Amino acid sequence: MKIKGNVYLRKQLAQAFKNKALGHSLLFSGKEGIGKYLYAKEFASYLLCENVAEENIPLGGCGECRVCALLKTNSCPELVEVFCKEENTEKIKTTISELYKEKVAAKRRVVIFRDAEYLRVQGANSLLKSIEEPPKNTFFILTCANAELLLPTIRSRCQKWHFNPLQDEEVKEIIKENLNLLPSQFAVKLSAGSPALALLLLEEEELVKDIFNTLLKISQGDDQIIAPFLNQLLKIEEKEKVINFLLLCGSYFLEKSTDLNLVYKWAL
Repeated sequence: MKIKGNVYLRKQLAQAFKNKALGHSLLFSGKEGIGKYLYAKEFASYLLCENVAEENIPLGGCGECRVCALLKTNSCPELVEVFCKEENTEKIKTTISELYKEKVAAKRRVVIFRDAEYLRVQGANSLLKSIEEPPKNTFFILTCANAELLLPTIRSRCQKWHFNPLQDEEVKEIIKENLNLLPSQFAVKLSAGSPALALLLLEEEELVKDIFNTLLKISQGDDQIIAPFLNQLLKIEEKEKVINFLLLCGSYFLEKSTDLNLVYKWAL
């Protein structure tokens, strides 16, 4: 998948490494679905590349050395990934403890903690100990949509890198290039810079448009449609999805109130 957005920040990461100003524990924060995990994987590839010391090495590594070849097949032992949202605490603790037992064959090792805010107390405490006393030649990259949910002690010990939502055109390009789909202006605008969210909106576009238009009418004083609207929502089986769409539309009203009439036209 071709990576887009936040080019300046991604280059700054590489520059920080070259200038020996990079911390061993990095916190990648930003809106959900904007590509923080992809940025983490890209930078991990850069750190692990055997030719990283050379000039003009791309952000994702040279693509030709032994390590880069292993990374392409997801078989590089120096890249460890922890999926905090899906893995149980014991597995996470075991993964962390193994870092101290295994010798690193390459110059560096990178451990990515995806969705780090989902770490439970015991897993978070294990991570904190590793950050305080990291294994030799090991970098930690934590990605999260809400840094406030992390332990304050973890946040304070990480070098913070905040990634911005993507531009509308970048969202369109990502979806078009990787999925051969042309997203509607409505989905792109409502996603507010999140390609992942734009895809979700495309899957349920008619439902979201209906919710958006109804909420807009209610906000303009049409309270006669509230009861029928609620009855309609109650009939939908996937309640969690409906709640998420309601929250999404509501938050968009708050953030983009000046654009509502324009978005309304796209939703028609």
